[in-house]
Amino acid sequence: MKKNLIEKKNYIQKKYLNSMSLKKFSNKFEKELKKINSNIKNPSHFFHLLNRDYNFNFDIKDLKKFKKFNTIAIIGMGGSILGAKAIYYFLRKKIKKKVYFFDDVNSQNIFSFKKRENTQKVLFLVISKSGNTIETISNLLSLKIIKRGSKNIIIISEKMTIF
Repeated sequence: MKKNLIEKKNYIQKKYLNSMSLKKFSNKFEKELKKINSNIKNPSHFFHLLNRDYNFNFDIKDLKKFKKFNTIAIIGMGGSILGAKAIYYFLRKKIKKKVYFFDDVNSQNIFSFKKRENTQKVLFLVISKSGNTIETISNLLSLKIIKRGSKNIIIISEKMTIF
């Protein structure tokens, strides 16, 4: 018998569901769960990230050196920055660091940011799935932060075309 790789729990209280809806929901849920479990070991599938054998291509110890930065500037467009923005606004009362988002081409925002902050003491997180999003590259070049030996830039991309 194949062991399930994902733990499942139903948090919907039964009193809110009639027996037909509960059965329908359970059947759909089981079908989706089977799909996930069958694709979990396929490296070309998104669910491969849930595999216990999956290894990230970075070391958690390497990320600890970025904790010292009190200001973070996140540069990206659309879906590349949307998740970070949503998490920030959800947890902003608990986040002790200053966070700036550059998700449009607005030279005034960049000018005022450079006036307010010392770019050597800011952690820049550049996110672009394709690696060649024009707006992201424009903001990156406008900030003039790419220098040889920079230790305050993290680039997240599927491909490294321009960076």
